Amino acid sequence: MVDSELSWQYVAGFFDGEGCVTHRVDGNRDSYEIDCSNSNLSSLKSIQKFINTGILTQDRKADDHYKALYRLRVRDHRNVLRVATGMAAFSIVKKAQLLKAITHISNHRYGRCILDLEEVKTLYNT
Repeated sequence: MVDSELSWQYVAGFFDGEGCVTHRVDGNRDSYEIDCSNSNLSSLKSIQKFINTGILTQDRKADDHYKALYRLRVRDHRNVLRVATGMAAFSIVKKAQLLKAITHISNHRYGRCILDLEEVKTLYNT
């Protein structure tokens, strides 16, 4: 895949098949995370470049029975909000999870930063 061929539609379809949205609660703190796992490292690198965020890790090394498995993870709430918003319009399988994350992040305080309505609106226009 050529990076110039990537779109939010492609990323959402890849995510629907290979990804998940995770809501973590640790005491008084909570967070959302988006991740995709796949054995094709170049696909994940292309997506990482397109979304302009995320950390790539190797979850499993290759052996006689399995290919190596890689994971692209987005954790920062601003980036989760931006990526979830980009995918939400095109996601089919995980649309409800993405919308739940968008709503939660948009309506909650994270540290000293409050995401205002204007910031959320600009994300929908991206």
